Amino acid sequence: MKKALEAANAAELGDQQVASLRALRADDTERLEAFLKGLNYSSKYLRFGRGDFVPDRELLEKACQIDPRKTIHLVMTSGSDKHEEIVGSIRLKIDREQANGEFNLVVANAWFNSGIDGMLLDGLLDAAREMQLREVYTRVLWGHAGLLDFLAKRDFRIANAPEGDWLKICTFALA
Repeated sequence: MKKALEAANAAELGDQQVASLRALRADDTERLEAFLKGLNYSSKYLRFGRGDFVPDRELLEKACQIDPRKTIHLVMTSGSDKHEEIVGSIRLKIDREQANGEFNLVVANAWFNSGIDGMLLDGLLDAAREMQLREVYTRVLWGHAGLLDFLAKRDFRIANAPEGDWLKICTFALA
């Protein structure tokens, strides 16, 4: 994962916003909580299946305890060390065979269309390649046209999930 973080360490985005890519750390519990609470109803619904999603403290603390053999979790942050905030997150759960992984991507509402979604995805794909995974995938509700379009432009294969055409499985082959 070191190469992925070095390649996309910091970016200057529109309106002089600056964001940095890094791995989620054990001390990010409060920053992760603020990030998730700050998402609007629609963002929570599209990513977590519930617009009223509020993670409890135990879930947040567990999310920040990363086993690098099982999980890759990258965040984009903005601000100084003392006032750093998470503005985007991508988390990959690696399967037992260490061959594939399922990811979730979330960007803070104020950072939509800033380009950090691509930086997060690129960082994740680089880290997954370093781990020699074969493919990564995500599940996306059919109504999340923006994410489906973004993934299609990045050569993800998009297919209906076994559950029905309301859910799409977006897959990217790494090997």
